Amino acid sequence: MAKAQIGRRQFLALSCGTALASLAETKFAFAAEAPEGPALVIVNLRGGMDGLATVVPYGDPNYAGTRRGLALAAPGQDKGITDLDGFFGLHPALGFCGQCHAKGEMLAVIGAASPYRERSHFDAQDVLANGTAEPKGRSGWLNRALPFTNPGNGALAVGSLVPLLLRGKAPVSSWIPPVTEEPDENFLALMDRLYATDPLLGKVWQQSRDRNFRQTASGGRNENSFEQACGIAAEMMSGEAGPRVVSLELSGWDTHAGQGAENGRLARQFTVLDSGLERLAVGIGEERWRRTAVLVVSEFGRTVRMNGTGGTDHGTGGTALLLGGAVQGGRVVNDWRGLDDKNLYENRDLYPSIDLRSVFKAVLHDHMKVNRKALERDVFPDSQPAKPLPDLIRA
Repeated sequence: MAKAQIGRRQFLALSCGTALASLAETKFAFAAEAPEGPALVIVNLRGGMDGLATVVPYGDPNYAGTRRGLALAAPGQDKGITDLDGFFGLHPALGFCGQCHAKGEMLAVIGAASPYRERSHFDAQDVLANGTAEPKGRSGWLNRALPFTNPGNGALAVGSLVPLLLRGKAPVSSWIPPVTEEPDENFLALMDRLYATDPLLGKVWQQSRDRNFRQTASGGRNENSFEQACGIAAEMMSGEAGPRVVSLELSGWDTHAGQGAENGRLARQFTVLDSGLERLAVGIGEERWRRTAVLVVSEFGRTVRMNGTGGTDHGTGGTALLLGGAVQGGRVVNDWRGLDDKNLYENRDLYPSIDLRSVFKAVLHDHMKVNRKALERDVFPDSQPAKPLPDLIRA
């Protein structure tokens, strides 16, 4: 057993060394370029983020009754949501996103969904990444778009693997974050579900998680791994010839149990996301941020109603966030159908009223200058009904 442990550590150390060497080579490769202009960051939230907890339709008359124990306090109340437009509000844990909205640098797209209408994480992630209506294909829409962006653009994937989103013929650099001793969010999610209905151990487990989170938030341990990844991405992008396209991922959004409202598991996830986005914005500097768009997406939304274990199940319509100095923000983009039963998708989900590809196309065309012919022919084939949304990017 001792030999196996030593061997594993040696392997991990070697992997980290290789990753750092790769990072150095990547910096050199980017330094050989001389690009100026727009930058795009895609943040993929794996697990299915609850869009109704992210941007809250508190003005809908059915909101509180439908969401029940997941309903958040109204603006102006203790730990209440941040009002956005008198109807929608932002989860209180998303403080930096709220600041961006107030400065006109963030917008939310409500009812956003890929063409996929089933509820498998794996298939939904494939459709989100490949840009088609089917969970098939070996290349991602972002990789297919790279040849049509301005010459000299570099692409960087931050994570253990290059995601499908960036796989394809166009060259992509990658950086693997160092190994951390922090427990994986998927493991924590599994434990949440295991203890959700246990009257004794469930309370003990939740108290342990909350104490652990408070220690992290107060500086008792190192920064979360997502914040670290955002910091590395910012460092790379802030260089004079840094990458212009970056992908990041954050797992742990499959909140089947113990989701919480103002506090709890989902609020902790929002804090992790928000701190990472702030680290990215500060790290790349004001000038680069002014030319940057950050697109935050998830494979699907979650059910409107709370389930029996205080969580939500796999849904359809969700919420996408677009922030950055290049974004024409300060608003909520939506085709709101309401939360009454007759307007829910299959009597359970937020209606999928906006095709995510309409968001992707708008950002690629208006921000990254990909021509419309390439968008329809090469990047998103067979997607003509999904028209680019107007006015997402500043002129």
